[in-house]
Amino acid sequence: MTFLARKINRAKWDPVEGFADGEIAADAVTVDLRTTGNTLSFWTCASAADEEINATVLALMSVAERIDKIDVTWIQDAEVRSRGLAVVKTDGRTPVESLRERHVDIARLDLHRLGSVAKMISKAVADNQHRRLTN
Repeated sequence: MTFLARKINRAKWDPVEGFADGEIAADAVTVDLRTTGNTLSFWTCASAADEEINATVLALMSVAERIDKIDVTWIQDAEVRSRGLAVVKTDGRTPVESLRERHVDIARLDLHRLGSVAKMISKAVADNQHRRLTN
């Protein structure tokens, strides 16, 4: 089973007072799901095993300004595709050459499609499909 992983701000996905269960606060979307060219960046993982997630973290942190902590979550590639979302292979921005080919974008996002991604990420966080790594 293949997963798509990305960096998140874990605290933004916690329940917010005044919101019903299952409602996603706008801050989670505007902080963690900021798009460029109507695309959202992800890294593929062959599984949710530590080795795979750590490779994603390496790709992400190799271009970070600060290395202190990182929260990563992952969603199922098959579910993304079953929702009709376009997954496009693109070269990842990382100096680790062997990881560049593991980068993909979810493309052609509009409000509805971005909301669909937000729901998948929210569910993944609720299902403990996330990991925090610190230095």
